[in-house]
Amino acid sequence: MSKQLLEQLKDIPLRNLSPVSMEDPNETIKIYTGDFALRNQGETYNINGEIHFKWFPDMGVKFKGSFVDNANPGLKWLEQYEILIDNRVTGKIYVTGIDLTGKPTCSGEGNVFIWGESTIPVTEVSFSIPNMREFLGGSVKDIMPTGVKMQKSRLVLDDKPYNIVIDKLVNYKERKEKLSDSGGYLITYAGKITKKKGSINLAELHKWHDRFHHFLYFLNGRRVAPMFYTGAYEGQNIWTDYSNYTIDIHKHVNCWSDIMFLNDLPQLWKSYNKLWKEESDQDFLITAIHWYVEANSNAGMVDGSIILIQTALELIYNWLIVEHQKVIIGGDAEGMSAANKIRLLIYQFRISTAVPPAFKELAAIPNVQDGPEVFVKIRNALVHGQESKRAELKKITPKAKYQALQLGIWYVELALLYILGYKGKYNNRTDGNAWRNTGVLVPWVNDQSFKVGKPSEFTDDEINSFVELLEKQNKVLDPTVAKVKRCKLIGMGFSWGQPVAIGAVKQKTQSDFGTAKANLPELANDYEWEVGYFFTEPGHEGKRFSSTILNHLLKSFGEGRLMATTEIREGNNMINSLENRRFKQVGATWKSVKSGNDLRLF
Repeated sequence: MSKQLLEQLKDIPLRNLSPVSMEDPNETIKIYTGDFALRNQGETYNINGEIHFKWFPDMGVKFKGSFVDNANPGLKWLEQYEILIDNRVTGKIYVTGIDLTGKPTCSGEGNVFIWGESTIPVTEVSFSIPNMREFLGGSVKDIMPTGVKMQKSRLVLDDKPYNIVIDKLVNYKERKEKLSDSGGYLITYAGKITKKKGSINLAELHKWHDRFHHFLYFLNGRRVAPMFYTGAYEGQNIWTDYSNYTIDIHKHVNCWSDIMFLNDLPQLWKSYNKLWKEESDQDFLITAIHWYVEANSNAGMVDGSIILIQTALELIYNWLIVEHQKVIIGGDAEGMSAANKIRLLIYQFRISTAVPPAFKELAAIPNVQDGPEVFVKIRNALVHGQESKRAELKKITPKAKYQALQLGIWYVELALLYILGYKGKYNNRTDGNAWRNTGVLVPWVNDQSFKVGKPSEFTDDEINSFVELLEKQNKVLDPTVAKVKRCKLIGMGFSWGQPVAIGAVKQKTQSDFGTAKANLPELANDYEWEVGYFFTEPGHEGKRFSSTILNHLLKSFGEGRLMATTEIREGNNMINSLENRRFKQVGATWKSVKSGNDLRLF
């Protein structure tokens, strides 16, 4: 490998490596094989055997061995024993099995198990994370015999006084495929903790872990946590923590973070830490994330998970609306209906109370007016056992119940992101998009969003909204769904999720070239498509909705000829928008039949 190449890449950090080796799902991790001793209250028993970490049937450190020099041992069942190697304590374990038939053996386990000199402070701690979903991040490199491999895989979280760096393992894709095939557990990320000043001891590391693993629960949508913490001093490993931390077996679930790149993750971590400082807020975070993860993992199947996520919504409503914002207090806060509590909550996030257009089965449930009401109706039918409620429940399809669960989880995801001050992009689980993408900005950050594409890519509700705005424009004769669907492209602008602006690439108006109008009949055959149907709701004008929609339409249309017709009057910003994009006025001016204003061909 050339020195020149290494010099060019010197500022790209090396990838972190996992402190323990694990290539296949659920693989036993060997800790020690050979002679060791068990000691308790001055009694010592010499053993030859193996100590290892196992994932199944229950996670933790196990040992099994035979007695070396004591045919009738006095080992006590369920007692904790120190493990000695070369007369040095290297761990503690409980004896859970003694077999005196044949050659005497013993076995045991330790859910909390530190291997090595655990009292010695260290300068850095490396760790592994099993089953963590994939994230893109900063660049890292691997120096191999054949060259240098680089990937965008590093997450950096600044946490005074610590610095946390987490890297995706080099063969993450293969590991993910193995997990999908086999299930269970497999290390997918490796990380390192360093302290800006001073050393790290095991007690403070465990305190930090309690804070960090709850953050990872929320980030991952399921329970994942750092494991196999290995403390090092001046490059030498001093101890490894093989304790059993709570991690869910592999299972794919939807999650707010399932996008290509989280652009506000460091700030999310800082906001989380700030909230964690107060004991009551810490308890709120732990409980809300618990209910979120349980429901998102479908812990109670769909029916039970709806009840769990309603519990999370009630908790968030009380913490945010009643206790912190004090929007409503006293008996009114308690007496409010569950649907109104959710409405008041999601108003904070600048989202519509309507059932999302992609959830057609949920929207088809009769006698409900919006998302909070239909969610609560299904939850009440599940919780209350009266005959009338059971009869209602039978009429609700499994798909509608699933969509209700996703709606409730979406509300909770947005609530927690809002509380934590997140201002980046996220995966909206209610948009009907089944594929991983770049995500959308959380709604409280940017009140403008846009959608441009073929009419077939829009929902019926969106097409109907387009027609309604076209009617408000009042410049198109007989605006209909059929006319909109004949367009090559349509565009819509939204404010806080509500449609407020439209535009399209539509079939040209042939008569505009005629002698009674522009008087340019020789140009008619050169044009097939026209940009038009532009309208922005009063109150949203001047916010560049039409200009942005026009940009998107032109980009999607690509190379080709386009015409437009617009009114020649003072204050019509569309004139500048067209001329700034290389349209020019041609032909004669004529009067609009609809408005009576002058029109011109561009």
